[in-house]
Amino acid sequence: MVANEVRRLAKGSSEAVDEIIKVLKENSALVERTTQAMQQVVELGTSGQSSVGGN
Repeated sequence: MVANEVRRLAKGSSEAVDEIIKVLKENSALVERTTQAMQQVVELGTSGQSSVGGN
């Protein structure tokens, strides 16, 4: 009886760990995309300042 409960809890913990890993990977991908987008904005802003200042 106790062994069955321990197995059930272990399975639930394993599933929770898998879900956490999935969420962390998704968040990492989102952070990477956001970082790239912000870098593009900075680059565009810098090039825009250069062309305005150069005229």
